[in-house]
Amino acid sequence: MLEHILGQIPFKKPENLHIILGKFKEEHYEKNEYLVRENQINDKIFFIKSGIIREYSKLDVDVDVDVDVDVDVDVDVEAKKELTRNTHWIVGANEWIFQVKSFIEEKPALCNIQALEKVKAFTLHKTDFKMIMADYPEVMPFVVSIYERYLLQLDERNMLFRIKLADKRLAAFEKKYPQIAANVKLQILASFINITDCELSRIRKKRAKSHS
Repeated sequence: MLEHILGQIPFKKPENLHIILGKFKEEHYEKNEYLVRENQINDKIFFIKSGIIREYSKLDVDVDVDVDVDVDVDVDVEAKKELTRNTHWIVGANEWIFQVKSFIEEKPALCNIQALEKVKAFTLHKTDFKMIMADYPEVMPFVVSIYERYLLQLDERNMLFRIKLADKRLAAFEKKYPQIAANVKLQILASFINITDCELSRIRKKRAKSHS
């Protein structure tokens, strides 16, 4: 898929495509593993080949949780941990993700990027990213399209939050991202659409009754 996407760039020389593809590295992440951690500099761009990723920040709340893990843990513990997290980005396959402020300003990230299931991603280090832009100016419209996609997703998220009724907000997200909505844990989805997990559970139970 990455080769197909980059193949649409009108390179001056056909071999330039393969040179740029060679700068990407395929990486695998386990469920709950971090691609980017808070307070670390995000020096890579990620293209998600498969799996689901989320970006979240920690909330300043008093919850009795004193561990942070990269592997599967007890459901009750994980549900409790989610009370301390605010999910503000969820993306799936064929999307780009990076902690924008950290990547651009080369400063510690203010949030985490985490795999919600097993993930395969192509990564491009910022050093190579800058080299590609300098040596292959024909990629600039493509780079602009990545930033445009990010801005469009941000606008979609803002529009979602302007929907006042929680059930309609959930329905809008499910319509736009059915695969993600069907595979993300209740607490994480609730956090993203800015409702409580109890409220999300009630909405789903109400739906089930109306269709029974």
